[in-house]
Amino acid sequence: MAPAASATPSHCDSPPATKTPDLPAFLLSGTTPLHWMSMRISDTPGAGHQDDHGHLRHLLTPKQRARLEGISSALKYPHRGQIVYGEGQVADALYFLDLGMVELTCQKNDGDRHIVAFLSPGDLFGLSEDGRYLNTVRTLAPTKLYRLPLAALQRLLVQDARLQLLFLTKAAHELRKAQRQMIVLGQRDPLRRMASFLLEFLRSNQYYDPDARIVSLPMSRQDIADYLALTQESVSRALARMEADGLIRRQSPRIIRLEDLRALNDLATY
Repeated sequence: MAPAASATPSHCDSPPATKTPDLPAFLLSGTTPLHWMSMRISDTPGAGHQDDHGHLRHLLTPKQRARLEGISSALKYPHRGQIVYGEGQVADALYFLDLGMVELTCQKNDGDRHIVAFLSPGDLFGLSEDGRYLNTVRTLAPTKLYRLPLAALQRLLVQDARLQLLFLTKAAHELRKAQRQMIVLGQRDPLRRMASFLLEFLRSNQYYDPDARIVSLPMSRQDIADYLALTQESVSRALARMEADGLIRRQSPRIIRLEDLRALNDLATY
């Protein structure tokens, strides 16, 4: 059973600066910051749909893959809405997303749910503070994960400087990604937020077909609204406006063809 929630204010309501990890301390200690990491292995600006080339298995040597497989266990979640772990639970593992999609949420002090991120194949997650997970992780589609116990992974990284450097580099990329997301949410125009959101799918082989330029959304309209800090009505109006302007074409509520990538990119540019 998950431990009772703390009476202290929710980190969802804390200023962003209070959640910034202490990178220098980890670099000086010579260990890897597993306790705060939630990082995208393939987060390379301009990578387009080449997401799979940045997938963890393509970045590791055969020996490193074998070692990681030796300490990991595969977990399958066949249904949408299944909980991987809950906010406040003891953080004892890092998770690698192999197939599917999950959402990271946290509970605000007013009881509302806030979606922190949508994660797709190639992502590592397990953000924690004081030994407790900061988020609840819920599946949005049939999902396969690998669970990496922190103690075993820590020992492995201490023995492999190259693997440790890979984790640190991608962690730095994730910090940049989080900064970009803050800028997107700072945009007052819902159109810009929606354009940025749709373009993020160009990094995913699973949910973006580059030949047909079709995005398949695994999340609901309400999920998108929560993530972008908009109302469902604002999301619907933004999509309708982009369709009227010839930027997209909605084939169904969750199937969207990107008609004009250049115009979408111009709209999303900040």
